[in-house]
Amino acid sequence: MKKPLRHQGDTMGLLDALRILFKPAGPADPIQEAQQLARLLVAEIRLYNEETVDSFRREHVVPPALVEDLARSYQMFMDRAHAAGDQAHSIFETEAHRALGGDLQALRSTLSDVAAARRSR
Repeated sequence: MKKPLRHQGDTMGLLDALRILFKPAGPADPIQEAQQLARLLVAEIRLYNEETVDSFRREHVVPPALVEDLARSYQMFMDRAHAAGDQAHSIFETEAHRALGGDLQALRSTLSDVAAARRSR
């Protein structure tokens, strides 16, 4: 029996299972798929880091623990949402702000740094 969902490492297995079960009959819209994936990833961050997210909302500074989770989720997202093309980064940013709230400029700056680190690899 598989363990219950506990951390982001398990998310992709759950996501793959949901895609198989609820795959649309026609061709999938890559933008919608990217939005759904981003929503899932940032919802998980919010779920497992409530205190850290609350701190971000209060202090308008992205805490290091949240930066780590955002970087990990962003990497997973970009690896899977390549069909969204140039819109992928803004999709993740939009969904992260919807789910986490807080200061949009601080979030944008953090995600820009995460994206730059990813590109430099």
